[in-house]
Amino acid sequence: MEKLLAANNIDAKKAKILDVSGGIVLVEIEGKKYRINGTNKELISEVEEKPYQNVAKTETPKPRGWHFRPVYVDSEGNVYHKGVLQPELKGTLDPTP
Repeated sequence: MEKLLAANNIDAKKAKILDVSGGIVLVEIEGKKYRINGTNKELISEVEEKPYQNVAKTETPKPRGWHFRPVYVDSEGNVYHKGVLQPELKGTLDPTP
């Protein structure tokens, strides 16, 4: 590991190795994270820290697991057999609660 850091002019005393996987070494130096290719000892890039963004779930009018039911009829009268729309049966059955 010291040869890898020395090849990229990185002081081994200041570097903290965070992860080694798939030939890529993740190193933290003075609060910044860098990726180093372990096979040819080349500095790949600085790791950008992206803040976590909570992705809002989209609400659907159908209940959970509707596509697993043998027959499901939505509020518009569309009939689904195991999640597959059956347009020829539209309006023939009452909506599923």
